[in-house]
Amino acid sequence: MKRLLQLVVLILAVGGVSFGVTRWLAREQPPADSLEWMTREFSLSADQRAAIARLQADYAVVYEAHCVAIMAARDAGDPAELKRLETVCTTATRAHLHAVAACMDPAAARRFLALVEPKLAGHRHEAPLGLP
Repeated sequence: MKRLLQLVVLILAVGGVSFGVTRWLAREQPPADSLEWMTREFSLSADQRAAIARLQADYAVVYEAHCVAIMAARDAGDPAELKRLETVCTTATRAHLHAVAACMDPAAARRFLALVEPKLAGHRHEAPLGLP
């Protein structure tokens, strides 16, 4: 009887470990960046992905300039200038997101904007917008 109990415990232990290892190996890897996320989430073609990559590269320079200006206004303690710069950044980012959406199929574009525009509305300009 003791051997039977040991065998059952061993089988359950091996089964539990096998299940855990299988679940761990089968987990979906998070996207490396926003372009990878968009490619997966919206089934982008190679051409769409390339067009969006160009838009993102071009906008990264603009966004960096906005961040530097916003941080300088924060450091200077100028709330009026800070508000103006945040509005400029939000407006430019919204235009960028719409340009990105224009590279997608219409249904994907609508879904993309529905996902990201609420994030933009609540963005506090303390860190990059962050997608997804």
